[in-house]
This record gives sequence, structure tokens and C-alpha cells, in this order.
Amino acid sequence: MKDLAKWVKSDAPKTHDYTLYPADIEKLLKPNYRRKPWVLFRVMAQLELLLWKQLIIPIKVFFTKPDILFSPDYYSPVLPLKCKKVTVFYDTFFWDSPEHYGGLWLKYFKWIINKGLGKDGQILTISDYSKIKLINKLNIENSRVTSLHLPVNLEREEELKNDAWLQELGVSCNFFLHVGVFEKRKQLPFLVKSFANWLDSSKEEFQLILVGKRAPNSRFDDYDEVQSLVEKLGLTGKVLFPGFISNSQLDQLYARAFGYILPSINEGFGLPVLESFLRKCPLIISSQGAIVEVAGSAALVFQMQDQESLIKKMNLIVSDEKLRSDLILKGEERLALFTLQTYFDKFENYLSKVIMNDKNE
Repeated sequence: MKDLAKWVKSDAPKTHDYTLYPADIEKLLKPNYRRKPWVLFRVMAQLELLLWKQLIIPIKVFFTKPDILFSPDYYSPVLPLKCKKVTVFYDTFFWDSPEHYGGLWLKYFKWIINKGLGKDGQILTISDYSKIKLINKLNIENSRVTSLHLPVNLEREEELKNDAWLQELGVSCNFFLHVGVFEKRKQLPFLVKSFANWLDSSKEEFQLILVGKRAPNSRFDDYDEVQSLVEKLGLTGKVLFPGFISNSQLDQLYARAFGYILPSINEGFGLPVLESFLRKCPLIISSQGAIVEVAGSAALVFQMQDQESLIKKMNLIVSDEKLRSDLILKGEERLALFTLQTYFDKFENYLSKVIMNDKNE
């Protein structure tokens, strides 16, 4: 949304006219009460969102009379509007893992999703894999769901010259990398166990760096389990936890990593795939549908949740220098399909089709 808002505000030629609500998205991303973990603040944030989406947005639509209301956050206003509704879905986690959410909240959220879609609301999602799942989960027509791959922003922050922080972190040899919150679907305990067994069998001097912070909800957080596992397996100093770091620091880790490992069992897209391509880091991924769709042939694929399969791929990427070079080259070529300009062109064409279909109905 930051990239989309920046593009809307830019002088780049556009097919449609756009109005952002709120106009200053950057302000929303700054630290505020919505990001605090306490239950009271989370409830307040939900009430504020309910008021905004179900009352304020319909009022704005009434006065501005747009052709399309574009909602990038899973649900649109429940009220019928004199415009086409387009709602963005990034995944189907609410249906796949109901145990990770409060029962009453989940019932309410599913209800408001369906009410917001109505009988003719359109869904924009981020992969063909997610499209198929959404059609099945929501039991809606294929024609109402369109997939459009997310782009990657090729702009980079200024290169960080000082790498003393790496020594403070404890980086002392080659390492594998993973970046992301410690959610259960990321399969980080599986990754740590696989890494431990790979170390025992290969006798290589390697570390594993897990960048990221706790999941936002304790129901699907694996941080404590991963920490406990590292201690139990005697991997202290071998598995490092830098927490949340800057993009410049992340660039340094990608540049030095021997490979990126993505063992997730549930993704709507798999943005780390593109981030690895962008930073020229060889990639090992699970056989999860969305990740494979995005990576194409530019990654080594192991059978999901199969430790022996992952270890074989780790051995390959460590022992075959040409393979690593080939993966980097294929990743660079694949990246050309996911530029911001490519995305915006397809996005505008999609909106044109929605408007045209609406006028034909």
C-alpha cells in the first residue's frame, strides 16, 4: 500500500483518477496506539476500524461517487453502495487455521467479509494459488476472483558501510538466513531441527540467522518454542536472533548469506522469494503452492515438512558453486516479472475491466 499510495501521488501517467482515504498513509504506519499489544488498545483499534469502514467510507462514497471502492484489507463496507466493490485478500489464513483466532471474533470477521462482498463484489488476490483457495472457501464464482502478483520495490536504502553490528550479533562463519515473524505456519522449529541434523551429518561450520520478532498473537507464536529448541539441541551461538533490523542491515545479511531457506507451509504469496532474488541470494523453498508459483525454476524445492528432503537441498547448495550461481541468475531474470511498473499497468487494466463489466451488467 505504501508503494501504491506513492504511485497515486506521483506524476506518472494513469488511466484512472484516484483518491486516497486517508490521504497520508505514512502517518498510519508510524508508532501509535494501534500497534500496542494490550487488549484494550486492540479493541479500540477494531472499533475505530469498524466506524471508519462501515460509516465514514460509505459517506465519502456517497459524496464523491466513485466507479470503484478499493479496499485493501479483506473486507468492504456492508452497506450497498452505488459503485463496484473490490476487496483485496492476501491469503485464506482465517479459514485454514481457525484455532489461531478468537472464536467470536472469527465468526464476526467471516460474517462481515461475506456481507461486504455481497452478491457481486470483486476480489483481487495475490497468487493463482490463493485464488483457487478463495473460490473454494467462499464458494463464489471464478469470475469474481482475479489474481495479480505483488511487485517488489527495486529502490534500495543507502548501503550500510559499518558491519560491526554483525560481530556484535555473533556472526562468525557462513550462514543460512530466514526473515519473518515467528508464526507457526513459518515452520521455524522444523527449520532449527533440520539445521541441527544437517550440521551433525555435514560437519560444516555454519550458522542459522532467524531475523524477525514474535507473532502478534500468542495463539500462533513460535518464538519461545524456537528459543527452547535451540538451547535443548546445543545450538546456542549457532542459531542467532537479531530481532527486527533495518533494511540496510538486512541487505548486509542477504549479501553474506550462503542461502535463504523458506520452509513455510502456508503463504498467500511468499514475498521473501522476491527479496532473495533482489539481493542475489540463492533460495531453498518448501513445496507450498504459492511459494513455488512465485519462485518458478529459480529456487531449490524440498518436500514440505520433509526434513531429509530439506537436508539434501542444503547439501546441494553448499557443495555446488555453479548451482548457486545459476539460481542467482535465474532469480534476477524472474524478478523482471515483478516490477512496480508491471504491477501498476496490470492493476489499471484490471480496474478498467471491472468498470466495463459493471456498465455492461
